[in-house]
Amino acid sequence: MEIRNVSKRFGNKQVLKEISFSLDEGKILGLLGPNGAGKTTLLKIICGLVKPSAGEVILERVARTEIATIFEDQRFLGHLSGIKNMKLFMSSIYGGHSSLVEKFQEFGLNESQNVKFKFYSSGMKKRVDLMSAFVNGKRLYLLDEPTNALDIESMNAFNNQVISLKNEGKSFVIASHHALEMERLCDSFLLIDRGAIVGKMTREELLHNFISLESAYGSVIHKPQNRKNYLHS
Repeated sequence: MEIRNVSKRFGNKQVLKEISFSLDEGKILGLLGPNGAGKTTLLKIICGLVKPSAGEVILERVARTEIATIFEDQRFLGHLSGIKNMKLFMSSIYGGHSSLVEKFQEFGLNESQNVKFKFYSSGMKKRVDLMSAFVNGKRLYLLDEPTNALDIESMNAFNNQVISLKNEGKSFVIASHHALEMERLCDSFLLIDRGAIVGKMTREELLHNFISLESAYGSVIHKPQNRKNYLHS
């Protein structure tokens, strides 16, 4: 995947400013930045939900139907049970719903599969969301705050799932505020502030120049004088 000079305006508001980067197969890119930096808009442009005002998204050997997404937007029906929601989702997207019982067990929701979705806790709803992304094989995963509301056990399960798919050659762009988890998972990092890229670095560069990803974030985002040093490809 290659993003070339992508910009986005909503009316008079500039949300993204000439964003450019690339992602190879089997790699995980961490997307970090304060609230309102443009991370969600960027992910929606990549998957085709939002049209850029300028620039282009080039997907090599990846069709739009091979992209899995997770956004904070609600996409399940509260009056249906968890498993009925998933059957409806699977039927509309894939035309089937094989092995759902096993998936509910894998995601720790076996005893709650027949409970109405509106009665699920925030963490349970997030697990159903993750299940919808991981239930059928995709090639590119765009995940917006995928670990919000997850407990430690569920977060570990998420990390294991991502690593397993990465080992199969699948690629990820993950936007998250969980710096420690991102540091463990990601091969490279893109720091965005006010719609512009203010830092790019690999994990090796991160470990060489900073104590942690949290330290890098604080240095680059909050100290503009440091940005010029971390804008290389």
